[in-house]
Amino acid sequence: MLEAGGGAGRQLNLRERTRRIAWTETGSDFEALLVLHHAADWSFGAEEARRRLRLHAPFCVRMTMENAYPRAYVTNRMSKRRLETAFGPYASRAAAERALNEALDLFLLRRCHEELRPDPSFPGCVYSEMKMCLAPCFQGCTDGRYAEEARAVLEFLATRGATMAARLEAEREAASEACEFERAAVLHSRLDNVKAAARLQDEMVRPLARLDAVIVQPAAGGGAVLFAVRGGRIAGGARFAIEGEGAVDEGLRRLIVERMDAAAAEKGEMADHLSLLRRWYYRPTKQRSGEIFFVNDKDEWPLRRILNAVERVTAGTADGGDAPARIQPESTGGNHLD
Repeated sequence: MLEAGGGAGRQLNLRERTRRIAWTETGSDFEALLVLHHAADWSFGAEEARRRLRLHAPFCVRMTMENAYPRAYVTNRMSKRRLETAFGPYASRAAAERALNEALDLFLLRRCHEELRPDPSFPGCVYSEMKMCLAPCFQGCTDGRYAEEARAVLEFLATRGATMAARLEAEREAASEACEFERAAVLHSRLDNVKAAARLQDEMVRPLARLDAVIVQPAAGGGAVLFAVRGGRIAGGARFAIEGEGAVDEGLRRLIVERMDAAAAEKGEMADHLSLLRRWYYRPTKQRSGEIFFVNDKDEWPLRRILNAVERVTAGTADGGDAPARIQPESTGGNHLD
C-alpha cells in the first residue's frame, strides 16, 4: 500500500520507503512478459529473475552428429556449438519424447546411450532383435550405411518431415503410373506414418540456430507492434502502421531486418528467451494474443500475411479487442520501485 495512514493490521505500507515508481504501458501479455523479464533481470540478476519468473530451459531434441555413431535424444541443455543439430522448443519433455519416438520408428537409428565400440561378438539389444536398429554395436551394418541413416533422421527433424513426405509422394505417384500397385500401397502406408510423425513436430520446432520469426502484437493505445526472434533470441518491439498504398512491403522488410539485427545483438541466456517464447506460443490459441510468422527455407518472409495480421491486430485493438493495455515495470534500466 502507498496510501497515507494505511497499513493497519498486517498490510505492508511502502509509502515511507518509496521514492519513485516507473512503469511501462504494454499492449499484450507477450509484451508484458518481456518487460517483466527485463525488469526482473535488471533488478535482481539473471538467476533470481529466472527463479521469480519460473523460467526453465525448454526441452529440445538433439542429434549427436559429431559422434561416430549418431543418436538422437531429448535434453534441455543447450550448447552454442550444437545449435544447428538441436531442434525445438517443444511444449514439454513428454511432447519432445513422443515426437522423437514417433520419428525414430520411421528409421533404423540406434536408441542406446552407450559410447559404441563395435564388436561382432556383442549380442545386441531388443531393438536389433526387432529389426528397428541397424545394430552398429555388433557391426550389423557398414559405417557408411549408418551415417546415411543418421543424415536421413537429421533431414526429417530439420524439415519436420516435409522433404521425406514429398519424396514418398513422388515415388507413390510414379509407382501408380507404372501400375505397380502393391509398391504404391506400401509407399502410401509409409507416407501416412511419416505424416503422423510430422504432425507431432510443431511449426515452432526447428533448428535453434535458425529459429527466426516475426511476432505481431497489439500495441498500447492501439495499433500493432512487431517483435523479432533471431536464433531463439527476442528483440524488443517496434511499432508498425500501414499508411496509404505506398511502399508498404519495403518498409516492412526494412523493419524486419532492423529488428532481426537487434535480436541477434540481444544479450542474456538464450534459454530464458526460448522459455518466454515457449510460454507464450504453447498457450491455447484462444488465450494467445497476436500472431507469429516464420521465415521459409529461402530466407523469405510472408510479407502479405504479416501485413494482414497487422491489420487484424490493429482493428482488434481499435475496437477494444481482448488485448487491453496493461501497466508493467519498465525495462529501460531504472528500478520500477525504489
